[in-house]
Amino acid sequence: MAEFEILFSEGETKGLFSLYAPKEGHDVPIKSGEMTFSKAGTTTWIIDHTGVDDFMEGTGAAAALVKRGVELARERGVKIIPLCPFAMVQFKRHPDYADVLQG
Repeated sequence: MAEFEILFSEGETKGLFSLYAPKEGHDVPIKSGEMTFSKAGTTTWIIDHTGVDDFMEGTGAAAALVKRGVELARERGVKIIPLCPFAMVQFKRHPDYADVLQG
């Protein structure tokens, strides 16, 4: 698995998990992926996009973005609606995410 860092930022209605990773030819890690969500009230996030740059495919980076979102949702007592196809698959693969799945 590649080394990377995931940073979180949010506004009043949206949020973003940004993935930074080392890339050949760059002195510092570059933004290489993201997962975005919209807020539906104060207790629900709707994941609408998860994606990573081509050089990060197959490294587990996209799955790490979803996992970080689940972890933060647990910390905040938030439920998730995974509209993004990749996030949907991750929720199906990880029954342990069910506690934050809006259902």
